[in-house]
Amino acid sequence: MRRYLPLLCALLIALPFAAAVAPAGAAQGGPTAEIGPVGTGASSTGRGLGLTGALPIHPQALATAKQHANAHATGNARLSGGDPSISASGWSGAKDSQVSPPDSTGAIGPSSYIELVNLQYAIYDRSGGTISTGPLEGLTGTTHNCLSDPQVIWDADGARFFYLALDTCNNTFDFGFSKTSAPTGAGSSQWCQYAAFQYGSLLPDFPKLGDSSDFLLIGTNVFQRSLFSYTYLHSDIDWINKADLTVDSAGNCNYTGIRAGLFQGVRAQDGALASTPVPANGVEFRDPSGYVVADPDASSQPNGTATYLSLFRVTADAGGNAVLSTPTSVVVPGFKVPANAKQRKTTKLLDTSDARLTQAIAAVDPSVDGAPVAVWTQHTVLGGAGAEVRWYEISGATGALLDSGKVTSSSLYSFNAAISPDRSVPGPTGASFGGSMGLTFNTSSGTTYSAIKQVTQPVGGVQSSPTTILQSTGRNLDFSCSSTCRWGDYAGASPDPIAGATGGRVWFVNQWNVASVTANDVDWRTQVFNVGF
Repeated sequence: MRRYLPLLCALLIALPFAAAVAPAGAAQGGPTAEIGPVGTGASSTGRGLGLTGALPIHPQALATAKQHANAHATGNARLSGGDPSISASGWSGAKDSQVSPPDSTGAIGPSSYIELVNLQYAIYDRSGGTISTGPLEGLTGTTHNCLSDPQVIWDADGARFFYLALDTCNNTFDFGFSKTSAPTGAGSSQWCQYAAFQYGSLLPDFPKLGDSSDFLLIGTNVFQRSLFSYTYLHSDIDWINKADLTVDSAGNCNYTGIRAGLFQGVRAQDGALASTPVPANGVEFRDPSGYVVADPDASSQPNGTATYLSLFRVTADAGGNAVLSTPTSVVVPGFKVPANAKQRKTTKLLDTSDARLTQAIAAVDPSVDGAPVAVWTQHTVLGGAGAEVRWYEISGATGALLDSGKVTSSSLYSFNAAISPDRSVPGPTGASFGGSMGLTFNTSSGTTYSAIKQVTQPVGGVQSSPTTILQSTGRNLDFSCSSTCRWGDYAGASPDPIAGATGGRVWFVNQWNVASVTANDVDWRTQVFNVGF
């Protein structure tokens, strides 16, 4: 049985407070929301080995919205004889036969690409050669398998990778950073490993990782567990001062005096709770602000339709503590919860999520007058055959839409996307390109298996037609399936810090599926690939 947080924590809504940081392996503190050590014991509070999908904000409203969307969906593409052939680029990524969905994410650095999935990590050279692979717990320094929702980003300013994972046994975040720009394995010799934000009896679900010049930022949805279910309480934005995350000349990580805190129960511009806050991965820090985007839970909105996003800015005060702005309204076309995607040779549907944003990138767009910092983000909503992807380029200064678009088809469901501009920033002093974008997504229908696809939009141009990266060879049918099978939860997109001769490059990771034979199989696979401009 999970315990409630002390009343003091509940009264700290929307107020930051100081926290302490300790090294991996130190004694764990009580049920508070402060930063503490990595937990080492696996308790019964974990959500269960294997199923690691995101929790819905309002389950009943979402179920009703999904029923309505599914009833109006089509998604029956015509086949031109036989199964589609495989057409792959890039390389086969990490996999795990014990868990579903994969929660695939990745980040490109100057010499290597790091991919994280449930419950594995993989480090590749830029040509796809394997440098190191292993269990995610080896990367984080924990000694149990209660990890979920991994995240990884490249920090060009500090020339290092950051990782994050949710520890569902201890309701904390495990995070850390590489001691060099080119780690070749896991463990404390190459990574500084921490645990953060002890949520006690509360579960901080679906954490998203981003950063600014000053802070590492974590957005999360917070739930209370009852005997048979989870109840959504609010969403938080947690912060850690990056200047305190240091390594000395002997390779020792700093574990003292680290400034950190959180904003609990963040609210949108209309006063409603903002759900699923997604901090943007800052590609460069010409503007020291950090950016967080969120959207309202569409299923609980009037008529099930949401018409805005929220944009928050995070700045530093004189003491190095985070200051959260009031939200700026980002007006977007109305959107609803998408239908779940049909797939060939089964009545089992693929989960297309609930219209939440899943990742964001912040970078200068030199193709726009004034070269503003833009925040690129996307989500899957109702449209097309039943699900379409909408993307946005948002002004970090005003919240205005600088550009937007969608991936939609009358015969294919489009879902599980990730987007990035091609801004190349090798370090603190150099930057180039940034006006082009790439987006990956999945498709499926009642007469096709799932596929990984991509679209691009070059600077000054129009969005391309979808290109197939890899076609699944069979249906998805695993232990996560009831009427709906868990899928993806999210994909990954990362701008290449190394510029090409004529344009930037975006790196992706996304999910596909080999043919499932029985419901006991876990047959998802991941593919890493990139596109240049």
